[in-house]
Amino acid sequence: MRNERSGSCSVFFVEPGGNYWEIESYQHRHEAGLPYDVSYPWATPLAREKFPGRGYIPQAFTHGTIECNNWEASVKFYTEGLGMEITSHVATPKPHNIKHPSKPWYVVSLEVPERSRKYLGLLQRFTIAIESAAKLSQAHAALEKRRTEFGTHKLTAIENNPDGESFLICDLNRNWWEIEWPHN
Repeated sequence: MRNERSGSCSVFFVEPGGNYWEIESYQHRHEAGLPYDVSYPWATPLAREKFPGRGYIPQAFTHGTIECNNWEASVKFYTEGLGMEITSHVATPKPHNIKHPSKPWYVVSLEVPERSRKYLGLLQRFTIAIESAAKLSQAHAALEKRRTEFGTHKLTAIENNPDGESFLICDLNRNWWEIEWPHN
């Protein structure tokens, strides 16, 4: 159990499939300074009856985590390449949460020394939705044009599938992103 942040505690574990998970209590995080919509991202708390015998009630899926080697270069890609916002909910010299400007959910980006990195694979990607096929093409062209500047490792062609159109980009930290225009 970890309890180093004011107002919360968490438990980390590795599930049988090898994925890392954190169950965190935000019970007193708002009082400790975390924004209300981040502390309590649900409209109505779920009832204990929905999860009998569990010992805890999962109220929200709040964030995922990726790693980076160069924070400043990563921030440039996250903001200028992906159009995300960089925020922080804790006192730190560097903000480290990547989020869509209109949503409270985020991805934590931790700066980690190269020797300690755990690289994610293509199937462990994050997905960003685009508003139209034309905007998807514009995003692809813009990322292709700045590929060297952003230090991206791979940029696939736009592909059509039954659910929409998308392309993949492997960023400077070898994290994978899918940029999609869903047909629905």
